[in-house]
Amino acid sequence: MKWTKDGLRYYVETTSGTQSDESETFELKFGSTTSVSVGKQQGLPSVGFVMGPRGGLLASSGLGTSFELVETQAGAPQHSYGKYPFYVGDPRAAASWRSTDGQRTVLGMRTTKHPRYGLALVTLHSVRPILTNGSLTRCDFRADVDWGVCVEESMTQSPRLVRVEPGTGKVDNIIELSARHQAKTPLRTTAHTWTNRHGLNTTGFIVWPRGFEKGQKYPAIVVTHGSDADERFAEQDFQWDYPVQLWAERGYMVVLVNEPSPRQDPALMAAYAQWRAGRGQLTPEELQRHVWLNVIDTLEDVVGQMAKEGALDVTRVGIAGYSRGSQIANVAVTQSGLFKAASSGDGSFLEPAAYPEAIRSYTAIFGGPPAGENLQNYRRLSPSLRADRVCAPVLHQMAAPFAGAIDFHLALRSARVPAQIGLYPGETVATDETHLFHIPSNRLQAMRENLAWFDFWLRGERDRDFEFPDDFDRWARMAEDLPERCQSQPLGTAGDASVIK
Repeated sequence: MKWTKDGLRYYVETTSGTQSDESETFELKFGSTTSVSVGKQQGLPSVGFVMGPRGGLLASSGLGTSFELVETQAGAPQHSYGKYPFYVGDPRAAASWRSTDGQRTVLGMRTTKHPRYGLALVTLHSVRPILTNGSLTRCDFRADVDWGVCVEESMTQSPRLVRVEPGTGKVDNIIELSARHQAKTPLRTTAHTWTNRHGLNTTGFIVWPRGFEKGQKYPAIVVTHGSDADERFAEQDFQWDYPVQLWAERGYMVVLVNEPSPRQDPALMAAYAQWRAGRGQLTPEELQRHVWLNVIDTLEDVVGQMAKEGALDVTRVGIAGYSRGSQIANVAVTQSGLFKAASSGDGSFLEPAAYPEAIRSYTAIFGGPPAGENLQNYRRLSPSLRADRVCAPVLHQMAAPFAGAIDFHLALRSARVPAQIGLYPGETVATDETHLFHIPSNRLQAMRENLAWFDFWLRGERDRDFEFPDDFDRWARMAEDLPERCQSQPLGTAGDASVIK
C-alpha cells in the first residue's frame, strides 16, 4: 500500500498458473467507499510503485534482453517510452523519485546483458539511462531531483559515495568508504554471457586466479544463487560464506553463474509462475526440467566452454551455493558427474520431508505428497532419493536443523559418499543463526571450513590454518571407503560431465 495526496493506492496480485503473475493497482480516494482500478502490470511480482511524469505507473513489459518501458494510468492510453536493455522493479536496484513539479522521475533499474544496477531519468518525451562501470545503489535525491547521492560499487570496486546529476548523466566521486579495500590491487574479474545447449543465455563473472598464467589449467569452483551474480562488492546475498576472493588468491578459477533469466523465454516464465502458483499446465517432469535440470545443463555448458578455452581443469570442479543455490548444488551432484566436491548452504528444499512446509510448491513440482503415483516424481529429483548415484563429497552448513538436509546427509553416508554436516549456533541456546549468517565467529568458521573442504577434495591439500585438523583424517577415511562405482573414477580424475542415470 502507498498513501497519495488524495487517498490510498494498493495492488492485488493474482496468479493464473500459466503465465507470470499479474498485479492490478487500485486507488481509494478520501471520502469515497469505492476503489477504482488504475491499471494492470504483467511480470514477476511487483516490489513497489514507480510513478512516471504522466502520473501513471511505470513498468517494464515484454520478454528478451530489451524491455518496453510503459506508463499506465486510468482513463488514458498506455504510453510507451521505447525499448531499453534494462528493466525496472528489481528489489536490489535503487528506489524511485519523482520531482516536485511531476515532470521528471528518476528510477532504479537492472541491466540485462552485464548484470549491474543503474538509474534512468524519465521525462515526458525521453529516457536517459545513467550507468557506470559498476552499480549505483542506495541512493537519495533532492525533491527537484536535480542531483543526489548514491553508493557506487562493483565486483572490484569497494563502495564509495558519488554525486549523480540526472539531467546531465554526470557521476562524480565524493569519498571512498573503505580506504583499506581501495588500497588493495583488485583481482581480475570479467563479465560474461554464455549460451546453453537449449539456446538460453545466462550471465555471470569469472574471478581469475591471482598471477594467472595462460596455458596452465586451474581448479575451479562454481558459485550460484539465482540471479545475484552482479556488480556489487563481496555481496553476502550472493557469496554467503563462500570466500570467493580467497579462492582466487589460492589459485582457483571462481565462476559466478546466474540462472537463465525467465524473462527471455515464455516457457521458462510459465514454469516459474507455476512453481509459485502450485498449479498450471506443465507436468511435474516438465517443471523439474525447466526450473532445476535446465540450470544444471547450463552449469555444465559454462564449464565445458571454459574448459575448451584451456584455462580450466575439468577434472577438478566444485560447486557451492546457499538457499536457492543449495538446491542447485544438491541437484547438481545427484544429476551430473561433472562436480567433484560441493558445499550446500542452509537448504533442504526438494526433500520429501519438506512437503508439509511447501504444499503449494510441492504440488507443482511433484504432483502432491511423497506417496503413491507421486513417488516417481520425487525419485526423479529429490537429492536424498538419488544419493546412491553421487560420488562428489558434500558439505552441509546449516543455520537451522532442517529435516530434509539431515535426510540427504544420512542418505549420502548410507551410500558411503563422503559428507559432513554442521549446525552453526545462534546467539543463545534457544535461537538459531540467521539464513544469512550474521554472527562474525560463524561467518569466519564457515569460510575457513569451505577453504579447507575444497582444498582437500579438489587439490589434495590439508589447510594448515584450519582449526579442526582431525577432520582431515575423517575425510581421508571416507575417501578410502568410496563405493566401487566411484572407485572407477577416483575423485579429482574423472573428466566427463555425464548425466547420472
